[in-house]
Amino acid sequence: KDNKYKADLIIIPNLIHHIPYHLAFFKNLKKLLNKNGKIYVFEPLVRELHQAPDDYLRFTPFGLSKIFTDLGYQKINFQQEGGPFSVISYCYDQALQYLPKKILDIEKKFFMNELLPKLEKYEKKYKKNLKRSHSSFPMSYSIIAKK
Repeated sequence: KDNKYKADLIIIPNLIHHIPYHLAFFKNLKKLLNKNGKIYVFEPLVRELHQAPDDYLRFTPFGLSKIFTDLGYQKINFQQEGGPFSVISYCYDQALQYLPKKILDIEKKFFMNELLPKLEKYEKKYKKNLKRSHSSFPMSYSIIAKK
């Protein structure tokens, strides 16, 4: 009930998937915001299970926007980050961690010298899904919700 501590901006980087009770969390954050205060969330869509057992869920930007709207936040904007070739790069890098050293050195060299440059080029050039126009494959997203 102490309204002494209020914020104009609350930043939540790469954390929502570690919060088990997200509705209560966002309700409480709203209480901490000044009038017209904002919450900025950066959240991955593609991520390995990590910090077990405290890795609970992944929201799409649409799902998180719906939660904010349902909780009475007024203006919600989001921006997707990265694309399918960033996702491949990330997953390949994660997969390399499973290899023994003698194979890892070879695969790391291939990844850094051949695969990664090609994926980076594709990431810049090919932005839209040519088969399914209402589909995207972002690596992560940022969302801003206003009280």
